[in-house]
Amino acid sequence: MGEADQNAPLRIAIATSRDPLVVLPRLTALCGTLGKALGRRASGHLMVSYDELEQGAEEGAFHLMWLPPLVALSLVPRGLATAMAVPVRKGRTSYSTAVFTRPDSDIETLDDLKGHRMGWVDQRSSAGYVLPRALLASRGHEPGDTFSEQQFFGSHQRVVKAVLDGTVDVGATFARIDDGEILDAAWGQREVRVLESYGPIPGDMVAIGSALDRDLEKQLDEQLYDPASPLAKEMYALLECEKVAAPEPRHLDALRALAQPA
Repeated sequence: MGEADQNAPLRIAIATSRDPLVVLPRLTALCGTLGKALGRRASGHLMVSYDELEQGAEEGAFHLMWLPPLVALSLVPRGLATAMAVPVRKGRTSYSTAVFTRPDSDIETLDDLKGHRMGWVDQRSSAGYVLPRALLASRGHEPGDTFSEQQFFGSHQRVVKAVLDGTVDVGATFARIDDGEILDAAWGQREVRVLESYGPIPGDMVAIGSALDRDLEKQLDEQLYDPASPLAKEMYALLECEKVAAPEPRHLDALRALAQPA
């Protein structure tokens, strides 16, 4: 690696369907801490879409990435990204999807969906589109034939808002479920009516790009798994997790199974 490359900032890239107003300050804080920890300036890049993130990874533009499941499935097997860590939330590395409506809606079951308006997150969002769409189709409710209108809102929070304010009638988002009980979901403490849920879905992952120097990779790996390190604390805040776990082959195997309905 030449001197110019060594002086260039480390590029941290994410494409998340979470609220940018929440994500951006955390990404900025992570870049500052990362720069101090590794002795190299860092810049954060919030991609407008999953496709943009994948294209940048293919071009070797990024050193560190937060990958949603289906993007990880595309990049990691091709050697364009190397899985480094999987976030652990509520003791789990997986989550679920939920199809929901307002608590006062006339929609009580999936059989009532015909002619209503649907809100999705992004075409490559596992919990916000791919899985719930496949789930509805498997129940005999092909979205194209069922809904009078389908909209993409770009984030889970915006889908929830669109459902609750009446912009759409039904939405799909992530949830964490244990023994049939929803522990938390994108709607937080707000009341909704869950029509159907499905899981587990393999979670997102932290991955390194081909541009990262191996020595920096080792330093990053050591600090990321040390909960007491400032770098780990900032990363956990960005990922909204309590810790990270080492990725295992079965994680990508689960992702491959997940992609089949798409």
